[in-house]
Amino acid sequence: MVDLIMRRDGVGGSRSWDSSQNQGGGGSVNITGIAGTRSDGATWTYTGTGFGTKANGKPLYWSNFASSVQPSALGLNASWPYLSPTSALYTGTVSGRTGTFLSDDISKSSGSMGVEIDNIPSTDYMFVSVDKCYTFDIATNLGPAGLNLKIFRIWPDQFGATIPWGNNIYGAYQGLEEPNSFRSTNEYCQATGYGTLIKRNNSDALYQYNQWDRYQVAFKESGLDTQDGIFSIYRNGVNWMKNWKDDATGTVYAAERQWVLSTSARYNKHTKFVFDQVSNGTGVGPLVLYYDRIYVDNTWARVMLSNSSTFAAATDLEMQIPQTWTSTQVTAVVNYGNLNQAAPIYAYIVDALGNVNANGALT
Repeated sequence: MVDLIMRRDGVGGSRSWDSSQNQGGGGSVNITGIAGTRSDGATWTYTGTGFGTKANGKPLYWSNFASSVQPSALGLNASWPYLSPTSALYTGTVSGRTGTFLSDDISKSSGSMGVEIDNIPSTDYMFVSVDKCYTFDIATNLGPAGLNLKIFRIWPDQFGATIPWGNNIYGAYQGLEEPNSFRSTNEYCQATGYGTLIKRNNSDALYQYNQWDRYQVAFKESGLDTQDGIFSIYRNGVNWMKNWKDDATGTVYAAERQWVLSTSARYNKHTKFVFDQVSNGTGVGPLVLYYDRIYVDNTWARVMLSNSSTFAAATDLEMQIPQTWTSTQVTAVVNYGNLNQAAPIYAYIVDALGNVNANGALT
């Protein structure tokens, strides 16, 4: 039986995806109808208002690794710019999840990194979502200076002898003294003096292995010498750039961390996104991890499903794969992922400025 979805439950107020990420101010996203067959891989049509613009209907990259190490044709690009030569498909059960995944041993891969996406068309924005399962304990897999695992790193593509060395930003677990402490820094912009190294020792940011976690990154370029850049890392819905500690002063700040990401001396746009780079020696191998459901785009505009009826409480947001986009209509391919299909499922649309319907549209 074809189950056509026709709901009008998502007209509730709009909220910013994160208050500091709403550059538009006062945007309103309303989903007034959803139509399509209730099945994984079907295409749903979302109608409403305030969806804003998205230059390309599709994301830059999408892969659930169902049959290939390369991205799906549902995204704009059909191959990764760089994929570790030790990467391979793995079919089986990993930490309770059964399926086909991308596996890699980053202690042996060229450059000691998993996936690298170069030459992302610069719009000043990026959004990335990925499910990851690390299988190694960073407290025991140490090199001479400790394991330096950058779980995400964003670089410019252009730098060299005649161009200033690349300003970049990363989130990492590194060092011997606090191997479980998450850290982030805007490297090579340190001369600006904006408290460039932060730490987050909260229990929700401690390193986890032998379990699947959903990581999402929202990025926005800063102005030159201006502390207004965004590099927000979420794990299972928790924003690690809130309640952060300035390493220089020890002060803890509840508000969203903002960054100087480019300066007059180091001004290149960030266009390279790296997953899981191990710097300064890989420590004791193997360092095996698994990837599932990688989504990469150069806009914050996106569609997500959740079992939560409000966006504020959602920790299980599954990326949908948009195909067309206008301010009043979006089509997207259904990805149920790990959602409980027997429970209510709610839809959320985020516009390019971070506005989202606060109350989910019941599917």
